[in-house]
Amino acid sequence: MAITTVNGEITRTFFEGRGAEVTESWTSNGETKTKRWSAFFDTAHGLNVSDSVTVSGMHGDKVDEWDKEGEVRHSVKRTLNKSKVEKLNGAKPGAAPAAQSAPSEPVADVWNTPGSYSDETPF
Repeated sequence: MAITTVNGEITRTFFEGRGAEVTESWTSNGETKTKRWSAFFDTAHGLNVSDSVTVSGMHGDKVDEWDKEGEVRHSVKRTLNKSKVEKLNGAKPGAAPAAQSAPSEPVADVWNTPGSYSDETPF
């Protein structure tokens, strides 16, 4: 399965605090569009409705079939399983507010380190 990252707003919480509906919005040709994702977490996430978040997880899709006035319709239910909150309201979860945070060290680029590459199959 692919890992998918979604930026959006929490529009609903469920499953004893281990599930959340994340709604992403964008504008196309002057029209606002939305897409809803159900994110499932291993433990309670502590998110609230209207929190702006970035959530990532294992992408899953399921086609749902339903009837509306005698016409069979289809929709896609999008899920993120084993989800993790990457950012909450623009800050990393559990991080100190920006004004109090210490300067961070630059992240090492492990892919560009001489001698760290090999042609061997990793499995």
